[in-house]
Amino acid sequence: MIDTTKNMDEYRIKIRQFLSEKGWTQQALVRLTGYPKQDVSAILLGKQKGTPYANIFISAVCEAYKIN
Repeated sequence: MIDTTKNMDEYRIKIRQFLSEKGWTQQALVRLTGYPKQDVSAILLGKQKGTPYANIFISAVCEAYKIN
């Protein structure tokens, strides 16, 4: 069985690295995705993980910005 939580943790880190490389803030993701600021922050910090809501956000961001 695939450990989805571990996999999503890796992608969470990749998203944070992507934001850093591009010079974007979390606020940019809030505007681009439409997710509430507190949710984006909680997901990227790992406070909200393992839920379908967080997994969909991570998957959508990775797919939209070609983060592998």
